[in-house]
Amino acid sequence: MKPIIKIQNNGSTWRVIIDGTNATKPIQLPTPYEWKKQQLGLTEPTDEKRQTLLQRYGWAGIERPEFMNDKEEAVSIEFDSLCHAGATTAKELNWVNEDHSIGYFWSTREKLLAAFTQQELNTLCAQSGDEYKGQEGGALPKAKELAQDKFDNLENLQDFVDYKNKRVSPQNLEGCTVAGTICAEKPDDNGQHTNAQNGFLGSGYKEARAAQNLAMSGL
Repeated sequence: MKPIIKIQNNGSTWRVIIDGTNATKPIQLPTPYEWKKQQLGLTEPTDEKRQTLLQRYGWAGIERPEFMNDKEEAVSIEFDSLCHAGATTAKELNWVNEDHSIGYFWSTREKLLAAFTQQELNTLCAQSGDEYKGQEGGALPKAKELAQDKFDNLENLQDFVDYKNKRVSPQNLEGCTVAGTICAEKPDDNGQHTNAQNGFLGSGYKEARAAQNLAMSGL
């Protein structure tokens, strides 16, 4: 089972979430270097033509990355596919849990739909390319149809929160040290702003402390 794509629509910018919670180990496809070796009939990694291939095709794909589990591998492969299809220019995912089964990146509506279309087109051409030969537009109209259907059925997670973005509340202020100046929003009656340096306890500070004490009391 492949990871599920979900979104959080934040206006013009979308958070694209790749959920691999129920994903299974993906099929091991040859890396670019392995594929070229097979095509040229090279079986030994020490073959004398290896350096020629390296110079021509670079180091990409020579060594497979290591993953902590099958879910991380499935999510990473889906992310790479979306990157190559133009959904984002991000270099890596933002992981949101310890086992790397869920990650996200930022994109837009237009980029994501175009990426879905490219993914579907690649799949159609690989699986049944001959079927669309001679047809106007080839496999593209069908790819657009499949991509739009996938896009229209995306789950929108408005309540999604990255657990790494810690929030501050009055309950966890106790014992904290504030770096800088504590200043009220408006001057006190004597015309001087409240701050920790001059020692005045103005209305802004008192209100903040009162709010904290109220929260700590549980009322």
